[in-house]
Amino acid sequence: MSKSKSVAAATPVATAPVQVIQLTGVAPTYKAGSARAVWFDLVAQFDGQPLAAFVAHATLNPPSLPTKGKAAGKLESVPGWARWFAKQGLVNIIAQ
Repeated sequence: MSKSKSVAAATPVATAPVQVIQLTGVAPTYKAGSARAVWFDLVAQFDGQPLAAFVAHATLNPPSLPTKGKAAGKLESVPGWARWFAKQGLVNIIAQ
């Protein structure tokens, strides 16, 4: 005789809204070729796309890495760049 276990019905899991990058139209004033300029150029390529897509791409292909100090040659926080540009008023990160 086998014992049968009752299986509880699966409860739906709430998912977080997708965060999307949206350019504000404000033009940045960064020195050409600076880290800020090349990171902003990359963020701008992901206008209207999920933040996760930007993070995945930039993690594998960072446009620049620090050259001095303790962080030299190490990848900086990719979502941190997007948040910094949002604080500067250059992009909005919108939950959809």
